[in-house]
Amino acid sequence: AIFYTLDNTPPSATNGLAYSQPIVITESVVIRAIAVKEGLVNSEIAVFQYTVQTGTGIDLAENRTITVYAYNGKLFIKGLEAKEQYTIYSVLGNVIAQGTAVNANVQEITLPYKGVFIVSTLNTKTKVLVK
Repeated sequence: AIFYTLDNTPPSATNGLAYSQPIVITESVVIRAIAVKEGLVNSEIAVFQYTVQTGTGIDLAENRTITVYAYNGKLFIKGLEAKEQYTIYSVLGNVIAQGTAVNANVQEITLPYKGVFIVSTLNTKTKVLVK
């Protein structure tokens, strides 16, 4: 299981929230996360700092939806505009893949392993679990 905190305290199986769905970020925050499984050594604590800026001049097109989903070891991103860039990170912050949408169709990315990934575009960040 993955546990995380939003208050700068170290996460553990007894401190923090169990990760069960994407975390919606509306303000700047530091997320600390740890993987825990009985009988195994806990992972190192991963720290993610997200800064939400307002008044950047970026046009967040009204009613725009970016959908991210996983199927059969692949990640699909729907709703990107042509030439929009995306980056896929591991939960430890390592870059797994980067690319540019060729067109507005669904982007299909083959992932090297199963797990939790963070998908980032210029205007969004989304976590997705790939089984």
